[in-house]
Amino acid sequence: MRSGLIFIFLTFAAGLAILLLIAYQLQLINLCESKRRDALADILIVDDEEVYRDFIAEVVKRMGHTPVLASDGNEALDTFKRLKISLSIVDIRMPGMNGLEFLSRIKKTDPAAVIIMMTGFPSADTIVKTIEADGYTYITKPVQIDYLMDIIQRGLDAYRNTSLK
Repeated sequence: MRSGLIFIFLTFAAGLAILLLIAYQLQLINLCESKRRDALADILIVDDEEVYRDFIAEVVKRMGHTPVLASDGNEALDTFKRLKISLSIVDIRMPGMNGLEFLSRIKKTDPAAVIIMMTGFPSADTIVKTIEADGYTYITKPVQIDYLMDIIQRGLDAYRNTSLK
C-alpha cells in the first residue's frame, strides 16, 4: 500500500514537472516573439559546443533574424568575410582560433563590427581583453533568454546607428 502511494505521488510529481516545463517554454516563445523587429539581420553564432550554438540560434530565429552558425574561429572568419553579418556572438574558448583572436582580426578589417563575446569561464583578463579589442559586450554562460534577447537587440541597434553614419 505504501509503495503504491509513493508511486502515485512520483507519477503526479513527474507529470506536474512536465506541465511546468511546457508552460515555461511557451512563455519563452511568446517573449521571443514579442521581441521581434521588422528588419531581419544575419547574426553569426560561433561556438564549438553545438548545444550553445543551437540554443542561441533558436533565440535568434524567434526574434525574426537569421542565425548563421560556425563551430570555430576560422570558419567564422570565412563566413564573416563572405556574408553581410550584422552582429556576431562568439565564444572565447575554442580550439584553433579562439574568440579573442577572431575579434581582433575582424576589428582590423571592420572596426564597426558588433561582436558580443561569450564565455563559460569568466575572468578579469578576458573582460579586459574584450574591452581593449573593442568587443561590444561580454556575456557569461549560461545566459538567460531575456537578457540575451536584450543584448542582441541593443547590439543590432548599435550596428544600425553605426551603419547610418
